[in-house]
Amino acid sequence: MILSSQKSLEATFIAAREALLAADVASQLVKVVHNLKGVLLNMGEPRWAELARDIEVAATNNDDKDYAAAIKVLVDGVVDITTYKPGVK
Repeated sequence: MILSSQKSLEATFIAAREALLAADVASQLVKVVHNLKGVLLNMGEPRWAELARDIEVAATNNDDKDYAAAIKVLVDGVVDITTYKPGVK
């Protein structure tokens, strides 16, 4: 479960970085962050899912927000999951 969650998170964060480079950042992020919210909820991470939801709502409303900083908070917040190596302490 952890390994599949890692892969989902990594793919979603790659998509988020690509969305941040798009001309229509907010509309691209809506899709990505909606997916991220689902992954985080499935992992039992409601706190991080709530932040993803906040980003999704802001992007849906095309709010003036530092989306890169918000995504970085998520990336940093789940770093223990994305860097976990089974059997390595």
